[in-house]
Amino acid sequence: MRKLSLFIFSFVLFFACNSVNRYDKTDFIGTKKIEDNLYLETYCTYRGGVYGGDTHTCYLTDSISFRKYLGYYFDHEQVEAFPMNDTIIFVRKYDRNTNVSIEKTEYNLFTLKKEGKFD
Repeated sequence: MRKLSLFIFSFVLFFACNSVNRYDKTDFIGTKKIEDNLYLETYCTYRGGVYGGDTHTCYLTDSISFRKYLGYYFDHEQVEAFPMNDTIIFVRKYDRNTNVSIEKTEYNLFTLKKEGKFD
């Protein structure tokens, strides 16, 4: 009886720990190169299926010293990141065909590298 209890506990623990990983290879959509050693990573965090659209999240990273969560966007929206000197401008647009932006945020690269955060 004790071996069966240990087996069941191990089985449940294994699957509980396995589901902790928020992002796996199936959620990864792609990486877009912004400039040398600076990338925009995209993950699908919610698949709406027939009744709703997908939700994606974006991260700005240099793959070594920082990884910054930029936010989420829906599948009908578009995100872009523009390098300007030591600043990255992150823009989320409502539609791919218009220039109307929903959100515009600026990030200083020196600050991001100095903080060294991995969100």
